[in-house]
Amino acid sequence: MLLWGMAWLGWRVGRRHVEAGTRSYSRACAGIIDHTTAAAILRELRDLPTEQAVVRRVSAGRGTHGDLYELVIPAAYRHLATDPEAWPEPRPIPAVFGVRNRARSRPLLGATGWRVHQALTAGANGTAPEIAVAAGVSRSEAYNILPELVRLGLARAHPRTASSGVEWGEGRTTTRQAGEAVDATAYLARLDARHRRERRLWREALDRFAARRRAATPTPSEPVWWPPDWADEPLPGSAGHTDGHAEIRALAVLATAFEVRII
Repeated sequence: MLLWGMAWLGWRVGRRHVEAGTRSYSRACAGIIDHTTAAAILRELRDLPTEQAVVRRVSAGRGTHGDLYELVIPAAYRHLATDPEAWPEPRPIPAVFGVRNRARSRPLLGATGWRVHQALTAGANGTAPEIAVAAGVSRSEAYNILPELVRLGLARAHPRTASSGVEWGEGRTTTRQAGEAVDATAYLARLDARHRRERRLWREALDRFAARRRAATPTPSEPVWWPPDWADEPLPGSAGHTDGHAEIRALAVLATAFEVRII
């Protein structure tokens, strides 16, 4: 889903290089994933072996600029990409899949609903286990999400024989119509407002640190305060242990902000 969102952003600017913040990636995924989840997935994607790589980080972000990524087509799939003119036009992930159930604070349909709907619109039909295979989700996920898709008109159910259960197929309602039924426009407006607030707070924090650094060092080596590169390195011997990683990053931020050396 994140790759889909990145590809759509790349298509909008007409190139395979994308520089965006994690909140922009979250928004490109209709808010189905949080910006912190987008950041975690990006770290996993850029650590894939070269032959499997789907993104390559060209440069690290600084200040209000996000990391610059190049979208890469893995060697195993390049034969499918010989004629860009034949590629389908990318579409944004419909907002209806990101709308959240306020009682449980989770998407009504989410990534599973999006994948199942993608399979249905591509022609998949049959029993729930068959739809699960076509969508690449588990059987239990398919059984749980298909009734929700039917409720919104994005899928249809036809009873078969008692032994073969129900056959599922594409519904007659468009994602736009389904989004209107659950007020997806208002949901996106709330998401955008939240992201604006968070970006404003981040810019204010950067301005405070930059002012403090200018006061201490009139001609700083970097125009914008930023944690040193080694702040992203795992704690030695921790095997990627998240608690240790967060701790050393926190120490790096403090060391740079207050220009002290941690002993």
